[in-house]
Amino acid sequence: MEFTARVFENPSYGPQDLANFPRLLVTCQLDSTLSEVIDKVISRHVHRVWVTNEQGMLLGIVSLTDIIRVIRAHVLAEAEPAS
Repeated sequence: MEFTARVFENPSYGPQDLANFPRLLVTCQLDSTLSEVIDKVISRHVHRVWVTNEQGMLLGIVSLTDIIRVIRAHVLAEAEPAS
């Protein structure tokens, strides 16, 4: 949550009420499954999910491109003929 507050303190966002801001950052935990992250992307209409630890500190970001890259690799691996 500290990271979220810092992002919205940026002057480019202008004055905002964090509790009522409709596009709060969508987060997941390090051990979240790909399915859980995809559900959040779809249900919250976002292009990235922020990975945080139990204290809310940022560990990384999963982008929509990252998700597509993993799905593509899986599809291509399954399409390869068995040797």
